[in-house]
Amino acid sequence: MQLKGLATSVIAIGLAALPAGAVAQGVSVTPMIGAYVPAGSFGEIRQAANDLERERESTFGLGLNVEFGLLRASLAYATGAQINESGVTDRENLGEGSVLVGTADLVIRPIPRLLVVQPYLVAGGGFKNQNFDYDDETDVSDAFPDDATDPTVHLGIGADVSLGRLSIVAEISDFISRNNDDDWKVHDTFGFVGLKLRVF
Repeated sequence: MQLKGLATSVIAIGLAALPAGAVAQGVSVTPMIGAYVPAGSFGEIRQAANDLERERESTFGLGLNVEFGLLRASLAYATGAQINESGVTDRENLGEGSVLVGTADLVIRPIPRLLVVQPYLVAGGGFKNQNFDYDDETDVSDAFPDDATDPTVHLGIGADVSLGRLSIVAEISDFISRNNDDDWKVHDTFGFVGLKLRVF
């Protein structure tokens, strides 16, 4: 609950500061590519005799940010992640999964731009959608839903290098959601690089 409250507070502060921030810094669009790395378990089966657990391996990720001064809309997507078994006899992979995350964020710039480099922090909240495709129908596929959408908290750190209207951006983002025990311990981490274009 503490993480959810933090995200709500961050978004409220960002909304209050939007007019000044948007006027001062304009609007920018940043397409990004990178790697997706799970930092927590993909899910826990509630009703399974073997107490199975499914995990995701790192895979290719895509991202898109639209920034309005202090506020930002963030999208991140990864597909093709292997779903590995734990406790399933004679099975290495159960199938593949994908994750789509969308958040509304506050961009915090704690220190001024250092020559051409601007460090920043990101905090906010939104949704995380996970979709699962199974190699075949098994008892495990009954235990995990094919599709699930959950609230998520977004925390990130990054820096951009200004090249005029264009900037090179490097960022690490962690999207945190709840597990089956209602603990905020499921992490979906993306490492991105991208090009930021100032629209106006």
